[in-house]
Amino acid sequence: MNWVTTSTRLYAALVQLYPKRFREAYGEELLQVFRDCARDGHRTGGVWGVVQVWMGVLPDLFTTAAEQHAEEDLTVSLKILGGTLSGFLVGVLSGAGLIGGALWILVGAVSFLRPPGVPGGMYRDVQDLLPMFFSGVQLVSLGLIAVFLLPGRQWSLPYRLLLLVAAGGGQVTAMGWQFFGENADWMVLTAGTLIQIAGIALAGLGLLQQVRSRTWGALLLTLAAAMLLFNFEDWRTLFLALSGALAMGLMVLMFRSAPGPKPDAPALS
Repeated sequence: MNWVTTSTRLYAALVQLYPKRFREAYGEELLQVFRDCARDGHRTGGVWGVVQVWMGVLPDLFTTAAEQHAEEDLTVSLKILGGTLSGFLVGVLSGAGLIGGALWILVGAVSFLRPPGVPGGMYRDVQDLLPMFFSGVQLVSLGLIAVFLLPGRQWSLPYRLLLLVAAGGGQVTAMGWQFFGENADWMVLTAGTLIQIAGIALAGLGLLQQVRSRTWGALLLTLAAAMLLFNFEDWRTLFLALSGALAMGLMVLMFRSAPGPKPDAPALS
């Protein structure tokens, strides 16, 4: 019996205990090192020399194989956990965007049915609708963050950052109302709204220049225009309903264009 050849074949079988990636990276090298050690052991000590090689190799083989599997399992688990958490976060934020858009549609439609304001006189009575309107501003802003996190990953950094600027402007407006209510500084509320509109518009203009993102650009630019034209005092309140529909359209487009999980990918890609 050729003890070196037999031992090498047996060791090659045991190498299969290592994870696939580890085998692909180091399998040939491990086999070559073992073969050389087995030859040296057989040359100096015969069968007993080969046995001594095995006595030194086996504990290390089983220990290293266990460690590599544990490390690989941890890596995969972290990827799955990260993908699950990011998917959950995007789902929550996009759900907020859908609800915010629906609130804008409701507020726009209800306010349109009320008597319009009189130039130089009384404003349209929408005081009871303002909490829903500002809640919509906050929720739509969260939806913009979802767009930043998912489809925005494929865009140039400036356009992604503009979405965050827009979301930040909306949050300033919404929180100004939440904290101060009717006593809120309307200059601050207006500034936050204009920052949001400008961020959405500039992001849309930039995306229009990229062939693969033109649909996003057109939708964002139309949303910004509708938000800018909106006014509670007359028929232009319908632009708020249009803004809500466009915000919901952003969320729907995000899910329709989101890549599905790849066969080898354990997490949301």
